[in-house]
Amino acid sequence: MESDIRAEYKIENGHSYIAIPDINFLDNFMEIHKNNENYEGLVYISGDARKHKNIDAERIWITGENVENYSHIPPTSVVKISENIVKYAENKKLIIMGDNAGEYMISQNSYKSFLNMINHINDKIMNSNSTFLLEIDENVLDKKELAFLKRTLHPINF
Repeated sequence: MESDIRAEYKIENGHSYIAIPDINFLDNFMEIHKNNENYEGLVYISGDARKHKNIDAERIWITGENVENYSHIPPTSVVKISENIVKYAENKKLIIMGDNAGEYMISQNSYKSFLNMINHINDKIMNSNSTFLLEIDENVLDKKELAFLKRTLHPINF
């Protein structure tokens, strides 16, 4: 199944990516992942704990609320989120930040602190055998902010 993901989304281990998705991108990506042994050890960082419940993954919910049965981190804890992602990169294959987690973090922090976090994560991912995927809606960023993210992370080609 490795060839299915790599052929469709052109991703490689040791890289970080940004996805400016159509509405079904993450659903499709998760469906492909579900049957892919190469991506055992998925960590899913979400802004919405209700999404993708059927995917076998370790989950972190980006929320300011204490929610029973969910591992969660407040969106303002940029350092803690970054530390967790870097820790997961040491032994997990695929780390996805999606379902508004990035947008939520930007809304609660400065864009600069978010970009610094992404740069730190990207540096660590490049020295690992993991893949980091950030799903973000391009409409929440201005052109300059989006350009910085695209220079830092490899855009996924659809």
